[in-house]
Amino acid sequence: MSVVVVVYNRAELTFQCLRSLAVSADVAFELIVVDNASSDETAALLERVDPVTVIRNDTNLHFLRGCNQAARAARGNTCCS
Repeated sequence: MSVVVVVYNRAELTFQCLRSLAVSADVAFELIVVDNASSDETAALLERVDPVTVIRNDTNLHFLRGCNQAARAARGNTCCS
């Protein structure tokens, strides 16, 4: 399974989201975070998260385009048996 998180600033909320995923997920998952050109501590936070695929944008592409970027990068299974 792939989990997509699109962020723009608000490092404290990003941290809470990622921590919640880490402690409550009971299945293996791939984490993809799209950072839409955050100017706060988000980049430093994401450097400390492992394993994660981080897509960093030079400009804010907003939520939908960020989701589409992450979907193209996703490697999780696309169907269940």
